[in-house]
Amino acid sequence: MDGCKLEFDVTRDDFLAFNRVGMRRLFMPRRPIRLAVVTLVAVGLFVGFSVLEGGLGWVSDRPFGWVVGILIIAALAVVVLFFTLLLVSLIYAKHMIRTAPDDRLGIGRQRLEASVDGIHDHSPKGEELHRWRNVREIVDGQAHVFIFVGRVKAYLLPKRAIAPAELETFLAICRARLAKD
Repeated sequence: MDGCKLEFDVTRDDFLAFNRVGMRRLFMPRRPIRLAVVTLVAVGLFVGFSVLEGGLGWVSDRPFGWVVGILIIAALAVVVLFFTLLLVSLIYAKHMIRTAPDDRLGIGRQRLEASVDGIHDHSPKGEELHRWRNVREIVDGQAHVFIFVGRVKAYLLPKRAIAPAELETFLAICRARLAKD
């Protein structure tokens, strides 16, 4: 089991699905739960102090009030910035799908080969080899498999275009190689 080739077609819809996953990985904090907890604590402190003190007077009445107020505003600004960047990236992706030529997006016939050296990519963009040490992770989604070779760069494998047995063989080889490195 030392080599496997896959041939499949990538569509614009596949590219959009990948872009959603890639942008989420790029903009989503490593620990989204922590961001949510920090935001809830900040909002809770703000509301709590405001209710206990009968309004926003606590900000100017207490020596630490300005610090807490600034931290709360900073936490809320980070959340707003995060969602703004995510929205802009999705709008940009839809614009790219409408305007960019297929070969620039990697749309069309793809051929991947898992070998001892790494993953060989034969696509409309050209040929490329990613060594196993550069493969970061394999994400198995509902409709696609993404083999990440960077934080946002990945090979996109649409499950609808690949026979399940071929895909499982290919992924087994990839996972075995990743376990060795």
